[in-house]
Amino acid sequence: NPAVAPLSKLQAALLERWEEAEMRGEAPGADWHEAILLSIAGVAAAMQSTG
Repeated sequence: NPAVAPLSKLQAALLERWEEAEMRGEAPGADWHEAILLSIAGVAAAMQSTG
């Protein structure tokens, strides 16, 4: 689904940055957590219309 592709790329980037922060010993904040959850919800919502 081409509409989901940009959101999927954003989600991958968010997860990569989250992992990098954890590897540096940093605790990602609530803003990061919310952004990742929103990206998951967005992809899930878009996939519902694919059949």
